[in-house]
Amino acid sequence: MSNAELLRGLSHQDIVSSGFHRIEPDYRVIENISSSLQQDVFGQERACDQLARAITRSHSGFSDPRRPEGIFMFLGPTGVGKTEMAKALTRYLYPKDSDKRLLRIDCTQLQESHSVGRLKGSEPSYVGYGDNNILITPEFLQRGGVILLDEVEKADQAIWKWLLPVFEEGQQKALVPKEGERGAELTTLDFSNTYIVLTSNVGAEALHNARLGKTIGFHTNVEKPDMEKIGLAELKKSFAQMPEFLGRLDSTVVFNELQPQDYDRIFMKFMREINEDQRYGQNFLAATSELRAFILGKAVGAGEYGAREIRHAINQWLVDKASEIKFSGVLKDGQVLIGDVEDDNVIFWTSDLIEKEPEPEPEPITRDDLTPDEIDELNNIDENKPPKLLQEPPHIPVEDKPRKKFHPKNPPKGVTFYISPQPPSHTIDLAITVHTPEGDQQQILENLPLLPKGE
Repeated sequence: MSNAELLRGLSHQDIVSSGFHRIEPDYRVIENISSSLQQDVFGQERACDQLARAITRSHSGFSDPRRPEGIFMFLGPTGVGKTEMAKALTRYLYPKDSDKRLLRIDCTQLQESHSVGRLKGSEPSYVGYGDNNILITPEFLQRGGVILLDEVEKADQAIWKWLLPVFEEGQQKALVPKEGERGAELTTLDFSNTYIVLTSNVGAEALHNARLGKTIGFHTNVEKPDMEKIGLAELKKSFAQMPEFLGRLDSTVVFNELQPQDYDRIFMKFMREINEDQRYGQNFLAATSELRAFILGKAVGAGEYGAREIRHAINQWLVDKASEIKFSGVLKDGQVLIGDVEDDNVIFWTSDLIEKEPEPEPEPITRDDLTPDEIDELNNIDENKPPKLLQEPPHIPVEDKPRKKFHPKNPPKGVTFYISPQPPSHTIDLAITVHTPEGDQQQILENLPLLPKGE
């Protein structure tokens, strides 16, 4: 049966009689993508599932190869994880170098009509012509990554218009500065190797009111509101002057407002980030459950900024006060600092015990650590002969060339190394004789493995 016949359409009976068999997707693949995103974005299971399906669609190969890999609109109130979802998407797609694969563009800085020059380059005789100030470079596009347009509804319509060919054909022209000389040249930018994420807060109030069950006019018994439908309706109002902009999106993901059960996880995530990113010294910072409840109470009651409000409260009630202790010099490097609350005042506890990082294990010895004579000796081992004992005269004295690999520090004078290769397991016996100033001797015996080069 030819592809042309398949395209014309067959009946169910034709399919069954032609020997085709039914096939189902392995939903575990999609679930794994969603689970990976939920490790960083809390309280947005539905949004993670939507994005996981969109990623699956873009990776299937059924889409136009000229267009971007995916064009997604993230819609919802501020502080619910839209920007964090873009970062999680980047980490999932590019786990090895995600920090270089995310390009964030703040559209609140592109509210003037002339700001489109930051995307397409400045024309000759205009300020900025030939300067290396365009936001999206050919180098980034060639490498591939995620382009995040934050709060895109606040950008000037000239920005929207410039993006239309990008969404439709995956290409747009820009004046790119010439390398090593003044001026710029017209270049076609290729977006086919990128994901484009747009975030928007439009409709946040309508979504909030719908979740609370507020209505305008008469109160009627209605079913649970369709949040996605409400969000899309508000989005269309915002882009009423350019509806074709929304028509080129691959998927619109509506985010929920955060719930109380999400606050603890967000708090712990911010605390982990604080301890991982310390710039000066290392003092593990923690908070008691009472202080955590105190800070979350301040954050949730302070405003409508979601996770950002939790970060602000942590900085205000914990980090700022802990910084005073650390900066004043009363805390030693490595001491643990635990925040607590007493009579609505934040206090701190510490211990004289210093938390030390475990020492790294010594590197294994490889053939690269041996001299040519040692390697020859190793290659000439006869596996049929019994191994030589350390008590025998050493084969390879290396007194004149002590090895740092065998000791964490340079050995002092009076330390002697001897190496004896041992068949058949490709190990060596290491004998270290230490001569003390009093004339005593102490011998240390070690059996060390030899690894192939490169391991």
